[in-house]
Amino acid sequence: MRMTAGIGSLMVIDATINFIFFPILLYMLNPTLMWMIVPPLLIISFGAIILTQRLSKYYETVQDLTASLSGRAFELVAGVRVIKAFRKERPIHGEFIHESKKLRDASLQVARYQSLFVPGLDFVLSIALCWSLLYGGWQVMEGHMPLSNLIAFQLYLNHMDWPMMAIGWFIQMYRQSEASERRVVGFAEQTNPLQAAPWSGVRRHNQLTFELESVTYAHPNQPRPQFKNLICQVTPRTWLGVTGPVGSGKSTLLELLSRQRDPQSGVIYFEGRPLSSIVPAEVRTQILYMPQESFAFSRSIRENIALGLDVKPPDNKLWELLEDLSFDREALLERGGLGTTLGERGVNLSGGQKQRLSLGRGLVRQRKVYLLDDLFSHVDTETEGKLVAALKKYIPPDATVVLVSQRLETLRRCDELLVLNEQGELEFKGLPAEGMAKSKFLKSLEELQHVELSSVERLA
Repeated sequence: MRMTAGIGSLMVIDATINFIFFPILLYMLNPTLMWMIVPPLLIISFGAIILTQRLSKYYETVQDLTASLSGRAFELVAGVRVIKAFRKERPIHGEFIHESKKLRDASLQVARYQSLFVPGLDFVLSIALCWSLLYGGWQVMEGHMPLSNLIAFQLYLNHMDWPMMAIGWFIQMYRQSEASERRVVGFAEQTNPLQAAPWSGVRRHNQLTFELESVTYAHPNQPRPQFKNLICQVTPRTWLGVTGPVGSGKSTLLELLSRQRDPQSGVIYFEGRPLSSIVPAEVRTQILYMPQESFAFSRSIRENIALGLDVKPPDNKLWELLEDLSFDREALLERGGLGTTLGERGVNLSGGQKQRLSLGRGLVRQRKVYLLDDLFSHVDTETEGKLVAALKKYIPPDATVVLVSQRLETLRRCDELLVLNEQGELEFKGLPAEGMAKSKFLKSLEELQHVELSSVERLA
């Protein structure tokens, strides 16, 4: 797209000036010969734009395959240990070769068009030159045209070779940028932030952080709604633990509360105001959402933690934070300290380290609400206790925390518990001690984790 807007624009302007200037000179030399040659050249040149519409589809196919193959390559590099552990090198290599051949075939198809298009326009110009020699030579022999005019006509006609070539190159660039634009627009439509719905009401005075009124949400292509008429309240300055079986909608609930999604029906109120009436950019200044999937950029540890901050925290504060998050200071100093550059997607960090690094990225920010989605899934119980202590230390006392977890030790540290069942319905909400006595899921979770703990003790 940049090439089309830059060099492409230059080509169009240059070709336009040439197509205006030189036909005038040719008309002054021999009007009949000019009308026989120039209009067909113009028609063929601009007609090629319509005839090459299929070329943009080929370019889009090549770009899609290139993106897919690049993503697949990154995935294989990141998971190379798993691939070797399960001896899947040969079949995965075969799949990669198969995808590569698709890209090769699509690229060859584009190359065939490219190899015919510009030479084809040049061939048309060559025919025009031959015709000018034949017809002009006949007129010179008949005495209707001076020889000097024929020579000048040929020289001026040769100057139209560049505009013809330029139009050919521009058409190729234009078709390629057209395919690129469709990909960019498609990506923008997928990531387009939700708009703020109009609201002219009055804030509620019930002093609740969140209030869900008959919220219904269904994922696309899912047979049943994730939530149906869900009613729930989250009081300020409390730690709310959320748990439930797999697929009960715990992560979806946090995505709704952070307005990454909007419910199909019902209303979510944030501090007495409908959450849908707040633009996502404003929501992020008050609500911090930390997803379960941790991501580390190929930058230094310092840059990963301070991502997006206008004022970077001092190094001594970062070291204190990392130590509170159970990072080994000596080990980090051996690798380069805070300036240690991480590999692609944090490939030189373990799953637990990436999760703790993402946790540190959230704790250096001050927000009213913290939505934490199962951040301790890659750490042991002892480390989890240290991380919860770090959360208590760095999260402001007046903030509201909604914490998704499947571990009872973490849930017992919360002020309230919210338990969802497999249908996404509210099974229990109340104090942890009451939940252990009333919730079927919490009872089964306690029995399961007690059995696992006993097994570990016997093995020890």
